[in-house]
Amino acid sequence: MTPNRWNDIQKNIQELTGKKFGVRSLKERIQLLVDKFRQKVEHDKYKSGIEEGVTEMDDLLHQIILLIDEVLNQKKTKSSSYQRGLEKREQAMENITKVGNQIGPLFGVELNPLEPPEEDEGDLKNKLEQKLKNIVN
Repeated sequence: MTPNRWNDIQKNIQELTGKKFGVRSLKERIQLLVDKFRQKVEHDKYKSGIEEGVTEMDDLLHQIILLIDEVLNQKKTKSSSYQRGLEKREQAMENITKVGNQIGPLFGVELNPLEPPEEDEGDLKNKLEQKLKNIVN
């Protein structure tokens, strides 16, 4: 959540209660309430035959937890998408290197992206031109 949103929350709390709270204390209090609610939900899973009423506070905390989980899942998705992109790029570079190494010997060139070529560009150009002339003739 952006700092501006937290400032809005702070202003709303101050208007409703007449008390001034710092943004940090609001964040900590909300985190504490969420943690306690999660523990309560876990504990209630194992109770049998006891039905407790849902309060407005429970409903609000449940909505907050859903929003928190949604944001965390979006971050994971972005991270995993980025990782998949890196893997695809690496695989593409390997494929290009394989194809280049298959075609390269036709022109007397060996491609290895990790090692710089030993020949200068002029020698390589002359070598390629000579190979092309031999192929054409």
